[in-house]
Amino acid sequence: MAPRNVPLPEPRHITLRMAFSGDWDGGVALIDKAFAFNVSVVPNVAYYATAKHHYVRGEYPEAIAEFRKTFIPGFWLNDLVSACTYAAWGKQEEAETAAAELLKKRPDFVIEDALVFYRKWQVQNSYLEKMAAVLRQAGQPSRADPAQQARN
Repeated sequence: MAPRNVPLPEPRHITLRMAFSGDWDGGVALIDKAFAFNVSVVPNVAYYATAKHHYVRGEYPEAIAEFRKTFIPGFWLNDLVSACTYAAWGKQEEAETAAAELLKKRPDFVIEDALVFYRKWQVQNSYLEKMAAVLRQAGQPSRADPAQQARN
């Protein structure tokens, strides 16, 4: 039984948290079942789990295709996932473009902000470590960077 002061995740997000915590196969299988049952009741963010599942397996073209299903015009998370995926895929120009777009929307956004955001979703540490590395590769600033420290 969960302690009383700890909120339980929303039921529709349980499959996301399941996948993000490392049970990619189980979480994505439940999402696939939900889509097969009735796609209209499955939140669009469910594609983040299927996209990230491709990402962790190194299937970057498939990951980008799935991420595109979640895109919301003007939303910073689009640029974050694009920068990560393109950098991991080795598409440096696209990664740098996405990182630059992210900074246009959120000028003070640093790698540590991405880590805080994803930790709220209980994303596994190995994913976070890879994400931080590819964001550095894409040119995303970090609080540890001397140039960023001079701005603060």
